[in-house]
Amino acid sequence: MRVGLAFGLALVVVLLAGCGGPIADDGFADTPAPVDETPTDTPEATPTPDEEATPTPDEEATPTPDEEATPTPDEEATPTPDGEATPTPEAEDDAEAAPSPTPTPASDDDTEVTPTPTATPTPTATPTPTATPTPEADDDPEATPTPTPTPEPEAAVQLDECTTIDEPGVYELTTDLEDRDEEVCLQITSGDVVLEGNDHLVGGVGAADTVGVEVRNPDEDDVENVTVRNLRVEDWGDGILVGEMAYLGSIHVDFEDVEASHNEGVGISVTGYASADFQGVTANHNGDAGINAFDGRIDGLRDVTANRNGAAGISGYDSGEIAIDGVTVSENDGSGLSFSDPTVLEGTDLVATENGGDGASLGIETVLDVSNAEIADNDGAGVSGGDDGGILLRDSVVRNNGEEGIAFDHGGVTLEDALVEDNGGSGVFLRNSDADLTETTIRDNDGWQLEVEDQNDWASVTASDLGIGDHAVFDFDDESVSLDTVPEGDLPALPEDAESVGDGVEVRGLDGSATMTLEYDLDAVEGDTVELWRHVDDEWSSIGTYDAAETDGSLTEELTSDGVHAPVENGSGSADGADDQDNG
Repeated sequence: MRVGLAFGLALVVVLLAGCGGPIADDGFADTPAPVDETPTDTPEATPTPDEEATPTPDEEATPTPDEEATPTPDEEATPTPDGEATPTPEAEDDAEAAPSPTPTPASDDDTEVTPTPTATPTPTATPTPTATPTPEADDDPEATPTPTPTPEPEAAVQLDECTTIDEPGVYELTTDLEDRDEEVCLQITSGDVVLEGNDHLVGGVGAADTVGVEVRNPDEDDVENVTVRNLRVEDWGDGILVGEMAYLGSIHVDFEDVEASHNEGVGISVTGYASADFQGVTANHNGDAGINAFDGRIDGLRDVTANRNGAAGISGYDSGEIAIDGVTVSENDGSGLSFSDPTVLEGTDLVATENGGDGASLGIETVLDVSNAEIADNDGAGVSGGDDGGILLRDSVVRNNGEEGIAFDHGGVTLEDALVEDNGGSGVFLRNSDADLTETTIRDNDGWQLEVEDQNDWASVTASDLGIGDHAVFDFDDESVSLDTVPEGDLPALPEDAESVGDGVEVRGLDGSATMTLEYDLDAVEGDTVELWRHVDDEWSSIGTYDAAETDGSLTEELTSDGVHAPVENGSGSADGADDQDNG
């Protein structure tokens, strides 16, 4: 019996030892403490993050087998009764096995230490993460790219002498170049060039066949994207030349705030396949034209003045489509503007005054289309042209020119809100031309106010609110009619007891009909009625009788015949040879 009891107790001891529990002095196993994944050692047993117990990410989390912290498998798993810690089994070479916990050091006294259960190893401390490096912009598609630094502007090449510019770049004149006798002072043979004059002078000695600034390449290569600005060019044979006749390359120059004056020939010349744009340009007192584009193109004329030149102010042949905005051509020996062959000038604000020729002379297939123009005091016509060209004037004045205000032969004329007055010839002269005249007044011209010659049934004139003189307004469609005012004192002699009460109008070439409203002096009418009379073949006839009180000083009648028409008060009741009809 005792033997069996002793065997049973021994078996319990063995079982308890296998569970890792300590054996009490009385031979019975103490109840094992509840398993806790967190060690219950004293505060000293857990190292602070700064201590070496927690390895940094660069350190090895699992000690090597040679370290004493991990006992070899031969060591006994059961601790001795004196409190020696149960050794941790050696970690197997298993990539998924958790690392063994760092052994808890024994306390200085003999206090029994509860060993860490080996069944659940302490998790390895999470290493302090290494700072994530900032990705480079090129490796991260979502990263905001670093802006490319703005390159420093190219330093300008300083010029203080006449020279040839044969490389792209910015060139800056640093001083006046005066009294230079070179054949060409500044020659530009390369494209992509900016010549900054800084308002300096390039001055010659007035010698023939010399040039202040020339833009062309001797090898006839293209010379594009050239800008010349803030420069004065004076006293050369020709001030500035762009291109040359039969030049094979393409050339373009932008002129900004440039003055080319007092040169023996042309101020600025554009020829060959060259083109130029002019802004803020002055070309005065040159021996030839101020600006000339012979077989060269002008892209624009903005704030341009060409006055007192020996030929035209601005001239061209086959010069393309030209945008104009603020052009003044005055006191030139030739015409203010003179262009021929396919050229269109379109824009606003044109002043062409006191020129020796026409204000604007337009050749074959040339069109002038402008608003707010003043064309006045020229020795020739205000505007002349034809040969399939045209003129369109809006909100403009053509006055006091030595010849016709507007003269066109085989072309087209459109006038809107225009005034044509006091010219030495007819106000508007059209030969074999079409015209559309709207809200326009033609008055006080020495010739006919509107004169139309239709030699081949080509002329066609349409009018709406067309004023002839100060007292007559006409409306008609597709007529080749001429109209003129007849002052009251110049009317053909009237019969006895008949008195004119206003100016008359002469109509010639009326094929269909025209509506006329004719004002008269209501205060001059002594009776109750006023009549509209027509004079033709030396006879007057009445074509309408009106109640003076109801007319309010104007008579409106549809005319169907030529003749002189006048408002008359007839005291005798009929006109000599009149048919006494109420309307014509």
